Amino acid sequence: MSTKSVQADTSKISTLRLGAVLKDVYFPENNEELLKIYAKIGDKQPTVLGGISNTLVVEDTNEPVIMTSLLKEIIISNNYLYASSGDSLIRICNLALEYGLSGLENLSGIPGTLGGAIKGNSGSYGSAISDFIDRVYIFSWDSGKIIELQKKDLAFGYRYSSIKQDRDIVLGASFILQPEKPQEISKRMQEVAFMRRSTQPKGKSLGSVFKRYEDVSAGYYIEKAGLKGYSLNGMEISSVHANFIVNNGGSVDDYLCLINLIKTKVFECFGVKLEEEVRIIGCKQCTKNSL
Repeated sequence: MSTKSVQADTSKISTLRLGAVLKDVYFPENNEELLKIYAKIGDKQPTVLGGISNTLVVEDTNEPVIMTSLLKEIIISNNYLYASSGDSLIRICNLALEYGLSGLENLSGIPGTLGGAIKGNSGSYGSAISDFIDRVYIFSWDSGKIIELQKKDLAFGYRYSSIKQDRDIVLGASFILQPEKPQEISKRMQEVAFMRRSTQPKGKSLGSVFKRYEDVSAGYYIEKAGLKGYSLNGMEISSVHANFIVNNGGSVDDYLCLINLIKTKVFECFGVKLEEEVRIIGCKQCTKNSL
C-alpha cells in the first residue's frame, strides 16, 4: 500500500538532476489508494507532481505532495488506447507502435509522464497530445470525485488546458488512433528521433524553458540576444538549442539566474516578455545580474 507519506529527493528524480527534498510525499499506485489519501488529507492543498521532467522543485512546499508516477496501466482495444497518468509518453508511443496504431509518432521522444503532458498539452513537430485525446479522467480535489471529461471540456490551447493545477489530478486518458503498418509508424518515429538528436542538446535539462511567443520560438529571441552558449558555474544556455538550459555541474540558483537573465535580456532587446514552460515549485528567486 502507498497511502503513507515518505520523503522524496527530487534531485534523484528530476531530469535536471537538481531539486529540493520533499518531506511529505504520497505515491498512490491506483485510484483506490488515491481516495484513501484524500480521506486522510483532503482538507489540505496538495502539490501534484509527475515525472519531474519539466519541473524544478526549488524548496519544500510545506504541504502534502502527490506524485502520480506510480499510476501505470495501458489498455488497448481496437484503435482505442487508454493510459494512466504515470505512464511515460515513450512507453505509450512504443506500445502504440507494437499494436500498429498511428498518431502519436511526433510525441515519441518527449520525456515525462502522461499526466503532465495532458495538463500542459505537450507537443512537438506540429502535433499536440490533445489532437488524439478522446476522454480524460481526473480526480477533483475540490469534490473528492473522479470525473470523466470529453476533449471539448478541456479548452486545449498552446501548452494549455483548463485542468486546474494542483486541484485536478489526471488519472488517465483514452486516445483514438489509426491502424497502420508498424513498419510505417516505426519509420516516422525514427525520423522524429533523428530530428531530436540533431536539434536538441544531450545532457541533463528540463526541456524547453520558455513557451513560443506569438508563434516564434523562444530560442530565436534568446539566440538573437546573444545568450546562446552562455554558461554560469556549469549551467549552460545550450549552444545546440538556446531554449534549453543544460546542467553541466551547476546549481538550482544558477538555473534560476539564467532564467532571469534570459527574460531580462530578451525584453531589453525586443520588448518581448517570455513565459516559462518549465514549472517552478518554491518561492526562491535569483535577481542578480549574471553578466
